[in-house]
Amino acid sequence: MISVTIAYFKVRTRHSCRVCGMRFMPSRRDQITCSSTCRQRLRRGGAFAYLADLSPRERVRERRDHAALDRDLADLRQEDRTLRAEARQRRQQRREAKRRDQLALVLGRVQLQQQEQQQERQHRHLLMSVAGGVALLAKQAGEITPAAIAAFLDDPLRFPEDEIASALAEMRASGEYEDEVARGVAMRGDANTDMD
Repeated sequence: MISVTIAYFKVRTRHSCRVCGMRFMPSRRDQITCSSTCRQRLRRGGAFAYLADLSPRERVRERRDHAALDRDLADLRQEDRTLRAEARQRRQQRREAKRRDQLALVLGRVQLQQQEQQQERQHRHLLMSVAGGVALLAKQAGEITPAAIAAFLDDPLRFPEDEIASALAEMRASGEYEDEVARGVAMRGDANTDMD
């Protein structure tokens, strides 16, 4: 954002060189000498050297003009400092907002990963429970259905029938279902031989 003020226009108009008194149009807004030669003379203490050739009234007028230019330049510098401070503050706020967004994103990812891990643990627990139910029902030569397994697990809130049915389908697809049935039948065979 560029702030154009009255002080800016005052310092960008023609004014007298601080050393030789020649009127010039400044190429920079804080320029007070007309050339590099006058700038060197100013550094060596040659300010207002041209006033010696003027009448007292003209000297007062020139001094007043230079004092007004100095005030305008000071106002302009203060405005620049204020604008730079505001820009610095806006940049700092943008950086902090970006850091907050990145932190929220990272924390959101961590929380999402934790939720996924929790769901994976629950799913594994469901599969293990359903596998145990399949093996037990096979051992008892009972009908292996989601309702029978749900009755065996006896926790309808933790193991709803539809989740048990999807776990059974997953076990059938992976071949674990047949393994568990075979394990249950083998346990039943072992139990029969123990009774003899």
